[in-house]
Amino acid sequence: MFSRILVPLDGSRLAEAALSPARSLALRFGSELVLLHVLEKGAPARVHGEPHLMEEGEAGQYLAGLAARLERDGVRVGWHVHEVPVGDVAGGIATHTSELGADLVCLATHGRGGLKRILVGTIAQQVIATGSGPVLVVHPGRGRPEFSPRSILVPLDGSPTHEASLPFARGLASAYGALVHLVRVVPRAGQVGGEARAARRLLPLTTEVLLEVEVEAAREYLAGIAARLRAEGVEADFHVLRGDPPAELVGALERTSADLAVVATHALLAWGAFWEASVTPKLVGGWKGPCLLVRAPRLG
Repeated sequence: MFSRILVPLDGSRLAEAALSPARSLALRFGSELVLLHVLEKGAPARVHGEPHLMEEGEAGQYLAGLAARLERDGVRVGWHVHEVPVGDVAGGIATHTSELGADLVCLATHGRGGLKRILVGTIAQQVIATGSGPVLVVHPGRGRPEFSPRSILVPLDGSPTHEASLPFARGLASAYGALVHLVRVVPRAGQVGGEARAARRLLPLTTEVLLEVEVEAAREYLAGIAARLRAEGVEADFHVLRGDPPAELVGALERTSADLAVVATHALLAWGAFWEASVTPKLVGGWKGPCLLVRAPRLG
């Protein structure tokens, strides 16, 4: 499913949290890993309390050492240093994803505030916008088990665009023998937004009835997808939840003991405001497990 996996690294141990899942996926799918460091213009001397890789030579030596260790584990691996310092590291990673032919980017979220937003938002947004492939976002943490998902949660909203996540969930479930949990969250009347909010104020009882109809439609929709996955040899179940989508999805991830979330997102560059307001960054920030972000195509 993945032939070449790109792992951006800055020299810190926190960023190296992406290596474990990348290694697991490479061994499982026979993928090649490409370790990448993009030299940053005006970079600080230290990052996350550790010396920052600021020169091509030291960056190459660092990546070559990691590559040698991975090769001893049987992983095919190469490395690349973008030697011309750039001001837009996220853009540099997105460009290299396409230039190096990577069909997956695996990166760790680390830092606080703005840095975390850059890693989760800007890099994922730019990489997914190129159409090069999905992004696996990993939260570093002590004692995190080896990446080997046995329980995969897939949020769906009933639209065909969000079904872009299903081929990846199916492929990973087949490779790792995982159970797929399909989840749809239907808001309660007080949580609807947009044009539906005005309708709720004018016709509260009608809104309640329509939401109940939506719940039944969601059950039928998810049951159909679960049956299709089972017919393809993948174990699957489904859950229809009520409430605030980000909160309910984080709760579902915890209740199902999910090892991975596979999420379709409209993280297009021109839709920055949509990305900031969408469920995806709230889900990634609220749950500390790995999330595979997949580009959802635009209709029309």
